[in-house]
Amino acid sequence: MDTIILAAGYGTRLSRDLESSEEYKFLLGIPKCLLPVGSKPLISHWIPHLDLTCQRIVVVTNQVFYAQLQLWKDQLEPKYKDKVSILNDLTDGNSIRLGAVADIQLAVQYLQRKNDILVVAGDTLFYQSFNLRSLVQEFSRLQQTVQEVCYLVHTDCSEENVSKHGILELGDNNRVLRLLEKPKPQDTVSRFQCPCFYILSNPALVHLDAFLMSKEDQPIESKDATGTFISYLINHTEVYSYYLKGRFDVGNLKSYLVCHEYFNQKENQK
Repeated sequence: MDTIILAAGYGTRLSRDLESSEEYKFLLGIPKCLLPVGSKPLISHWIPHLDLTCQRIVVVTNQVFYAQLQLWKDQLEPKYKDKVSILNDLTDGNSIRLGAVADIQLAVQYLQRKNDILVVAGDTLFYQSFNLRSLVQEFSRLQQTVQEVCYLVHTDCSEENVSKHGILELGDNNRVLRLLEKPKPQDTVSRFQCPCFYILSNPALVHLDAFLMSKEDQPIESKDATGTFISYLINHTEVYSYYLKGRFDVGNLKSYLVCHEYFNQKENQK
């Protein structure tokens, strides 16, 4: 299995918050994946987990943040450094971004489609109880029955936040029936949100190309949110989901501070 970490976004919401904050303005210009979380950059929390299960790790970034990601890679421990590649999508502004799904395709092509692919958003972390090995083992079990199977994760969503997230509707054995993008609470009984953390089996990667081809002449918004691709995938192959206790989504200053404080506390308890 190989991993793609999506880090080519421009963090516009967070940047607006930082502009108006005297205390945290010093974080302006840092990509979200490199924000300090506890004692190390957010993305560095992922590397030991991924090292146990993945052969290669590709971080997709843009022209603006490429040098910062290269510097981060250069400072990794030698045992991790050889596994990590930084891939520049060559965009230099939010208005001309490729979109997250196109960035996944770019990295898949770079990896030459040899393995199953784990996709992780560069602004996402899970609680410390998260066990990637268990999740991968469950995916492998499903794959023995359906080679083209894909795997998501879901976690609880509070009533007031339903309209802020992609919401999964699940059937028997946690098979995914639908993904609703930011629905009204009355539109679904489900209270499970779906973070950007997916395992795409190698045979299912053909659907990535087909999805992007179908959106070729459409606006960037139709292929930017990864949830649009997942909705397409659900209609073309079997997709299942794995329950997690919780997650952090660093979208704005408030959510960043919650994440930073959580990991600070965990480190101080050691």
